Amino acid sequence: MVYKLNVTPPDLQECKKFEVYKRGLTAWAAVTDVPKEKHGNVIALSLPNKCKSGNDLREQILESLSPEDLSRDDGLEKVLNYLTSELGKDAIDDIIEKWDDFDSCKRGEQQALEDFISEFEIKQKQIRRLKLKDLFFLLQTKKSLVGLHQSLSIVLHWILA
Repeated sequence: MVYKLNVTPPDLQECKKFEVYKRGLTAWAAVTDVPKEKHGNVIALSLPNKCKSGNDLREQILESLSPEDLSRDDGLEKVLNYLTSELGKDAIDDIIEKWDDFDSCKRGEQQALEDFISEFEIKQKQIRRLKLKDLFFLLQTKKSLVGLHQSLSIVLHWILA
Protein backbone atom coordinates (compact mmCIF):
# COMPACT_ATOMS: atom_id res chain seq x y z
CA MET A 1 0.00 0.00 0.00
CA VAL A 2 1.38 3.43 -0.95
CA TYR A 3 0.65 6.46 1.18
CA LYS A 4 0.85 9.98 -0.17
CA LEU A 5 0.83 12.41 2.72
CA ASN A 6 1.05 16.15 2.56
CA VAL A 7 2.33 16.74 6.08
CA THR A 8 3.78 20.03 7.24
CA PRO A 9 6.62 20.06 9.76
CA PRO A 10 5.76 20.93 13.34
CA ASP A 11 5.75 24.59 14.35
CA LEU A 12 8.32 25.44 17.01
CA GLN A 13 6.12 28.22 18.36
CA GLU A 14 3.17 25.88 18.90
CA CYS A 15 5.16 23.29 20.87
CA LYS A 16 5.31 23.85 24.61
CA LYS A 17 8.61 21.99 24.98
CA PHE A 18 11.60 21.67 22.70
CA GLU A 19 11.67 17.89 23.19
CA VAL A 20 8.14 17.66 21.78
CA TYR A 21 9.23 19.70 18.76
CA LYS A 22 12.17 17.33 18.18
CA ARG A 23 9.90 14.28 18.34
CA GLY A 24 7.52 15.98 15.94
CA LEU A 25 10.35 16.58 13.47
CA THR A 26 11.36 12.94 13.67
CA ALA A 27 7.79 11.87 12.97
CA TRP A 28 7.50 14.39 10.12
CA ALA A 29 10.72 13.11 8.53
CA ALA A 30 9.37 9.56 8.65
CA VAL A 31 6.14 10.34 6.77
CA THR A 32 6.86 13.30 4.51
CA ASP A 33 7.20 13.13 0.75
CA VAL A 34 9.95 15.75 0.82
CA PRO A 35 13.23 14.13 -0.31
CA LYS A 36 15.66 13.49 2.52
CA GLU A 37 18.30 15.84 1.08
CA LYS A 38 15.82 18.72 1.37
CA HIS A 39 14.77 18.11 4.99
CA GLY A 40 17.44 20.41 6.43
CA ASN A 41 16.49 23.31 4.13
CA VAL A 42 12.76 22.88 4.71
CA ILE A 43 13.14 22.93 8.50
CA ALA A 44 15.67 25.78 8.50
CA LEU A 45 13.33 27.91 6.40
CA SER A 46 10.28 26.99 8.49
CA LEU A 47 11.87 28.23 11.72
CA PRO A 48 10.66 31.56 13.05
CA ASN A 49 13.05 34.43 13.49
CA LYS A 50 11.34 35.61 16.66
CA CYS A 51 9.74 33.21 19.07
CA LYS A 52 9.55 32.36 22.75
CA SER A 53 12.46 29.92 22.38
CA GLY A 54 14.94 32.43 21.02
CA ASN A 55 15.47 35.25 18.58
CA ASP A 56 16.88 35.06 15.07
CA LEU A 57 16.81 31.25 14.95
CA ARG A 58 16.37 31.05 11.20
CA GLU A 59 19.14 33.57 10.58
CA GLN A 60 21.46 31.86 13.04
CA ILE A 61 21.00 28.48 11.36
CA LEU A 62 21.44 29.91 7.87
CA GLU A 63 24.62 31.65 9.01
CA SER A 64 25.98 28.63 10.91
CA LEU A 65 25.22 25.87 8.41
CA SER A 66 26.27 26.08 4.80
CA PRO A 67 23.81 25.44 1.95
CA GLU A 68 25.77 22.24 1.27
CA ASP A 69 25.30 21.07 4.87
CA LEU A 70 21.58 21.73 4.74
CA SER A 71 21.26 19.93 1.38
CA ARG A 72 22.81 16.65 2.51
CA ASP A 73 20.94 13.57 3.67
CA ASP A 74 21.92 14.45 7.25
CA GLY A 75 20.85 18.11 6.90
CA LEU A 76 17.94 17.64 9.30
CA GLU A 77 20.27 16.07 11.85
CA LYS A 78 22.60 19.08 11.58
CA VAL A 79 19.68 21.47 12.12
CA LEU A 80 18.51 19.44 15.12
CA ASN A 81 22.01 19.40 16.62
CA TYR A 82 22.24 23.16 16.25
CA LEU A 83 18.80 23.72 17.77
CA THR A 84 19.60 21.36 20.64
CA SER A 85 22.77 23.29 21.43
CA GLU A 86 20.81 26.56 21.39
CA LEU A 87 17.47 25.55 22.91
CA GLY A 88 17.97 22.25 24.66
CA LYS A 89 18.24 22.08 28.42
CA ASP A 90 21.08 20.48 30.20
CA ALA A 91 20.31 17.19 31.89
CA ILE A 92 20.12 18.54 35.43
CA ASP A 93 17.60 21.23 34.54
CA ASP A 94 15.51 18.63 32.74
CA ILE A 95 15.51 16.30 35.75
CA ILE A 96 14.57 19.09 38.13
CA GLU A 97 11.81 20.34 35.83
CA LYS A 98 10.29 16.86 35.50
CA TRP A 99 10.39 16.30 39.25
CA ASP A 100 8.91 19.73 40.04
CA ASP A 101 6.22 19.18 37.42
CA PHE A 102 5.34 15.84 39.00
CA ASP A 103 5.63 17.11 42.57
CA SER A 104 3.27 20.03 41.89
CA CYS A 105 0.63 17.87 40.20
CA LYS A 106 -2.58 18.59 42.04
CA ARG A 107 -6.19 18.26 41.00
CA GLY A 108 -7.86 21.56 40.23
CA GLU A 109 -11.26 22.33 41.68
CA GLN A 110 -12.98 22.21 38.29
CA GLN A 111 -10.81 19.43 36.84
CA ALA A 112 -12.52 16.13 36.09
CA LEU A 113 -11.09 13.17 37.96
CA GLU A 114 -10.34 11.31 34.71
CA ASP A 115 -8.37 14.31 33.38
CA PHE A 116 -6.37 14.55 36.59
CA ILE A 117 -5.57 10.84 36.59
CA SER A 118 -4.45 11.02 32.97
CA GLU A 119 -2.22 14.04 33.69
CA PHE A 120 -0.80 12.36 36.81
CA GLU A 121 0.03 9.15 34.93
CA ILE A 122 1.85 11.07 32.19
CA LYS A 123 3.98 12.88 34.77
CA GLN A 124 4.58 9.65 36.68
CA LYS A 125 5.85 7.96 33.49
CA GLN A 126 8.29 10.83 32.95
CA ILE A 127 9.67 10.29 36.45
CA ARG A 128 9.94 6.54 35.91
CA ARG A 129 12.10 7.14 32.82
CA LEU A 130 14.70 8.98 34.88
CA LYS A 131 17.73 7.01 35.94
CA LEU A 132 18.10 6.06 39.58
CA LYS A 133 21.31 8.08 40.00
CA ASP A 134 19.48 11.14 38.64
CA LEU A 135 16.72 10.73 41.20
CA PHE A 136 19.25 10.39 44.03
CA PHE A 137 20.94 13.58 42.83
CA LEU A 138 17.60 15.35 42.69
CA LEU A 139 16.64 14.29 46.18
CA GLN A 140 20.03 15.39 47.50
CA THR A 141 19.55 18.83 46.02
CA LYS A 142 16.10 19.07 47.60
CA LYS A 143 17.26 18.41 51.17
CA SER A 144 14.68 20.83 52.44
CA LEU A 145 11.95 18.35 51.55
CA VAL A 146 10.01 17.24 54.56
CA GLY A 147 10.31 13.52 54.94
CA LEU A 148 13.24 13.03 52.56
CA HIS A 149 13.39 9.35 53.39
CA GLN A 150 9.70 8.95 52.69
CA SER A 151 10.10 10.68 49.31
CA LEU A 152 13.05 8.46 48.47
CA SER A 153 11.14 5.30 49.31
CA ILE A 154 8.18 6.43 47.21
CA VAL A 155 10.43 7.13 44.22
CA LEU A 156 12.21 3.81 44.60
CA HIS A 157 8.86 2.03 44.81
CA TRP A 158 7.72 3.62 41.54
CA ILE A 159 10.94 2.77 39.77
CA LEU A 160 11.08 -0.80 40.93
CA ALA A 161 7.35 -1.47 40.63
